[in-house]
Amino acid sequence: LTDDGRLRGTLECRLDAPLEDCVLIYDHWAYLLRTLDPNARIDVAEQLDPQTVETYLRHVTVVGDRDVAPPYDEASFDIPRIVEVMSCFHLAGGQQYTGLANDYQQFVDLSQLVKNRRAVLLGRRRASTTRLIVDGRSFDDPQGQHWTIYRFVFPVARDDS
Repeated sequence: LTDDGRLRGTLECRLDAPLEDCVLIYDHWAYLLRTLDPNARIDVAEQLDPQTVETYLRHVTVVGDRDVAPPYDEASFDIPRIVEVMSCFHLAGGQQYTGLANDYQQFVDLSQLVKNRRAVLLGRRRASTTRLIVDGRSFDDPQGQHWTIYRFVFPVARDDS
């Protein structure tokens, strides 16, 4: 990927299963990919229209002539949303937006990488890729919800030409 005032480059998916709810975050921008299928090639500049990262992370919509963002739901059990905000905690507005301190698992926050000119691709699969086994017993809950979260970090070269 390169930055000449706009993010450019090609992403190629080499996974064997599609990723859902994919977003590429770079600088102050969020590029929605939605589903990234195996062997897909995405030209970032040609195929993706960015929105501000704040608009994406805070779920901002336009109502009349105002931008409206619902407050972060601290009591939510929406695991993909929780992981998304944890992964971009400071980009989303941090404690001021969430009402949470993020002290326990700060290492999950990739905001500093984005601020240091890296692009981060977030996506998930609605299936578990691992199993928890203790003393030969599986702790998988067949009725439970399972996700595998993917987080890829890409260097971005600066093209000043």
